[in-house]
Amino acid sequence: MKGNFEIQIPVSKEQKQLMQKMLTEIRKTEIKAVSFKLSGTLINLPFSEQEDLFLLMEQDFKKFYSGKKNFSELRINAEQKYDSLNKIYDLIMKQTKISAKSRDLLMNLECRLFIDFVFPRNFGKNLFNTAKSEKKKIIIVADTVYPRNVIINVLNRCGYKYNELIITNESDNCNIYDTIIEKASVSNDQLLHIGGNIENDVEIPIMNGSKSLLLADTVPLMVKSGKLRGFIQAKYLYNYDSIDLFALHCAFGLYSAYLFDIPQNKIYQSDFCGNPYMLGFIVFGTLKLAKNYKPTEIQKNLISAAEKNAEISRGANDFIILFSRHFGKIPQNFGYTGFTIPIEFLEKHSASLDKLLFKKQLDSETFDKWENISEEPETAPVYSEKTKQNAVSKLADKMFPPGTRVRNIADGILVKLKEKARL
Repeated sequence: MKGNFEIQIPVSKEQKQLMQKMLTEIRKTEIKAVSFKLSGTLINLPFSEQEDLFLLMEQDFKKFYSGKKNFSELRINAEQKYDSLNKIYDLIMKQTKISAKSRDLLMNLECRLFIDFVFPRNFGKNLFNTAKSEKKKIIIVADTVYPRNVIINVLNRCGYKYNELIITNESDNCNIYDTIIEKASVSNDQLLHIGGNIENDVEIPIMNGSKSLLLADTVPLMVKSGKLRGFIQAKYLYNYDSIDLFALHCAFGLYSAYLFDIPQNKIYQSDFCGNPYMLGFIVFGTLKLAKNYKPTEIQKNLISAAEKNAEISRGANDFIILFSRHFGKIPQNFGYTGFTIPIEFLEKHSASLDKLLFKKQLDSETFDKWENISEEPETAPVYSEKTKQNAVSKLADKMFPPGTRVRNIADGILVKLKEKARL
């Protein structure tokens, strides 16, 4: 399996504490059943944007459709209306007038691509295997548009052996928690639920007397870790979602899936969690694949310094291995646009702790020159998931942006208040 590649990266004290806490909760004797949210918790896709999988289908779509509509946009909009893949493609067929045969070919192509690209989240699988070894009853909750046969195929390929599988699009019951309890066949206080959504995976189980653990999705963690992603989105403000940047989306997909597998917080004055391996992975790993690249004088010095730093070099080399394992030659069809932007960011907007990673390998004159050109980057607000918001949600995000310390504190207080109200 692609996800079996183990990166060797130091684990912080906070990460170790989180791992121990979650494993301890699973092992508790009073817990008889553990339910896992599938997407983001047990499995990942190597993409950073919702539409990336659909971008790979544009050329096939154009074989059946000659109009101006974009498949990716059609597919995303259809999923906002329906939770079943059949209904989604029925709507696309209606909107584009393609034949039923073409509809089926496209739908089957999406299923094949999904099965081929998905891989297990290492930390999620560790939690799963612990529950399995402790002989807990295991329920997997697939909140997905895909049919049961596709999900079973994915679970088999990823090595997940479970007791019960809940497919949310099969049930008319909007309260999935009730279905989980029914399948678990235990009392509410004997169930532990693990997922990445605060409301559905933390608040609802707690309000119903169960325990829950939040395992945040990797893409939001990556987005909040530093300013690089926002810098790139500002630079490509009007075409970030285009097929031209598909390979760059893939790079950030791997960066999030592997390096934020065990959740970690942003480090002050660093855009790479103060970690040379992480910096090497996304900055110099992408640079190795960039085409027709002419570095500036300072960038030449940074490249030379990076080659002398074992951790930075190891990160860059692991990126190349993972990129090849997950995507093969696919990105060559779209190019490597944007693969030089991370080093441009490092040159012109590097945070102080990230600069220190290079100080030993740079002469004082070059280091001082580098420091003198640094400035705050222009960034665009980035969201890991495109969702509809009501007016109150928009106002809350404007006043207290997601990921900020104040917002995290407020979200934590809300969860505690709801638990207190239940008691």
